[in-house]
Amino acid sequence: MLADTYQSFAWKARGNDFADSVTAEGWKLFGDRMQKAREALEQAGQAGRGDPEWYNAMLATTTAQDWDRAKTDALVDESLSREPGYFYIARVQADNLLPKWYGEPGDTEQFVAKVADRIGGAEGDATYFFVSEYILTEAEKCIPCSPPTMSWERLRRGYAAIEYLYGTNNFEKNAYAFLAVHAGDRETARRAFERVGDNWNPDVWGSKARFESGRLFPFLKPVPLARSKGTNSAQ
Repeated sequence: MLADTYQSFAWKARGNDFADSVTAEGWKLFGDRMQKAREALEQAGQAGRGDPEWYNAMLATTTAQDWDRAKTDALVDESLSREPGYFYIARVQADNLLPKWYGEPGDTEQFVAKVADRIGGAEGDATYFFVSEYILTEAEKCIPCSPPTMSWERLRRGYAAIEYLYGTNNFEKNAYAFLAVHAGDRETARRAFERVGDNWNPDVWGSKARFESGRLFPFLKPVPLARSKGTNSAQ
């Protein structure tokens, strides 16, 4: 897609550093190339809207140009109305709604739950997992970003739904183990790591050391609560 090429060139000009480190020339090229990406998408017209990737590209472009919650919500709603199972656009919007970008605390959690409820059933639960795994594994790598508080109960249901509907791959098995550690669920983490074995996934863990640290979690003894001063052990 031509728009994707313009977007890639736009980000190449801007770079991946924080906004205050981008040069004036970098911002100008970024804006010019994003505008060309938008024009290419608009020229595709109704034909482009038949492809869910068109919505993903348009969402990325409009977000980069000028964040507008109403516009982005409308794009996501239209995309999911046409292709309810196309969860990739929900991933992008869930990321946009993190407080580190354009949202407020709780926006991402509410959005993901709403999308999953809209789809409903096992497919909705699977979508909840697909979107949450992306957000949580990425957010955990962003320090000091605070990851959103997703429903662990629904994540467990979502993983079970994926196993039932589609089967799981290496990434999803690792992500489930990662999320079990994140949720503090030792027994689920233990079973998840048994299924992963030594087949750790760098896209989830980032490093082998982090994977090994996570694998130890189910077997670590919980730290006892500190006794309050003046508390008698005989009480």
